[in-house]
Amino acid sequence: MRRVERGFTLVEVLIALGVFAILSAVSVGIIRLATNAQEQAEDVAGSIARIERARSIIRMDMLQIVDRRYRPAGTNGQVAAFTGGAPAKQAILTREDEEEILLAFVRNGWANPDYRQPRASLQQVTYLVRDGALIRRVQPFIDAVEDTPYRDQLLFDGVTGVQIGFYGPSGWVEDWGAGSQSTPPPAIRLSFTDPEFGALTQDFLVGGGR
Repeated sequence: MRRVERGFTLVEVLIALGVFAILSAVSVGIIRLATNAQEQAEDVAGSIARIERARSIIRMDMLQIVDRRYRPAGTNGQVAAFTGGAPAKQAILTREDEEEILLAFVRNGWANPDYRQPRASLQQVTYLVRDGALIRRVQPFIDAVEDTPYRDQLLFDGVTGVQIGFYGPSGWVEDWGAGSQSTPPPAIRLSFTDPEFGALTQDFLVGGGR
């Protein structure tokens, strides 16, 4: 007697295809979630690295500050070695519209191997805000004139509510460099709102780069 081999019915095939489709959809969803999570993690890591790079630049600037009076561009007289807040706005010439000067100082430690360039190891540095960007401006000569070249370096972009503070004998103050404040403060405080991380506050020690 011949044995009749029985195949899958149409209903069984449809059920199998349905189960396969569900499993495929779930697998695709898991892959997409994993990919999105990885991309988000990479974005966050990149943003953190961006902030850490800027903080490292500011930290090194503060540690290399020297107590050396200088002549800013567009002025005839010298100003205090470190000015911040209102005294900095009065002392430093703005180069473009909508610039707000935060602080200005002289720093040491600008490498000049074998003295190949006709300059010292000192730089005039200004921190300013323009169009939501926190900018570090550097001039190669500390006693400058209006056409002295300068270079702007973007530290943070899209920030709001930028505030600067200076630690003095009576605590934190908004201005520095007027009257008896002829030397740099022991520390500064920088606060602003970042578009990704919200409100950020960082204190930096000011050390002798003499």
